[in-house]
Amino acid sequence: MQANLMEARALQILVIAGVKAYRDALVAALAGCNRIFAYGQPPGVLPLFDDHVTRPDAIVVDVSMKRGLETIAALRGRTSGIPLIALGVGSDSSDIIICAEAGAAGYVLADASLDDLVEAIDDVLSGRLACPPTIAFDLFRTLGSTRPARRPDAADFTPREQQVLQLLSNGQSNKEIARSLGIAVSTVKNHVHHILEKSEACSRKNAAQKSPFMLVAANGRTGAEDLVPSIIRI
Repeated sequence: MQANLMEARALQILVIAGVKAYRDALVAALAGCNRIFAYGQPPGVLPLFDDHVTRPDAIVVDVSMKRGLETIAALRGRTSGIPLIALGVGSDSSDIIICAEAGAAGYVLADASLDDLVEAIDDVLSGRLACPPTIAFDLFRTLGSTRPARRPDAADFTPREQQVLQLLSNGQSNKEIARSLGIAVSTVKNHVHHILEKSEACSRKNAAQKSPFMLVAANGRTGAEDLVPSIIRI
């Protein structure tokens, strides 16, 4: 563990993971490190961290769980600047960039060790980000893109398209979406086509990856809860 973390007061680290056994194991492992007080919580309704008692120094979110990216996107801006660390990220630069776009201040790869996680916590709290050159290049290329900077949100989609996008992000096929919504498969295909155009996605998978950012924007809009009921509300 790095020296500045060792010399500081005990850090409060909140671990958010869906599987309790995995969450408890992570908490126990972090709690065994010097100067770290770790505690866990499942995804879902979370405290607002309004005071210093409930406010953690950093939040580790398991992005390999279902709606892990949505959890990070929903937490961003609602945690008073508490840094978010994405745990279990794929090694592709696109996976890391997606986490950064969701609001993560740091990341830990899926095959990383406990020491790597502790180092990531230390880096984030010290204002650093360890990033391989290839990923740094992709990040700069993304920032320097000539595409419009505004990301489409729920307002860009019709109510039906929002429903289709939510089911698409859950991994449903066109037939399954048609069955869920009681509409024809050809109609679903038209909606998916419009979604791909509006989100500038190159594929269904790419649209599903972008969906957390587009759908979380609907949270808090009048009537949006009826359209996308499975969005995490915090």
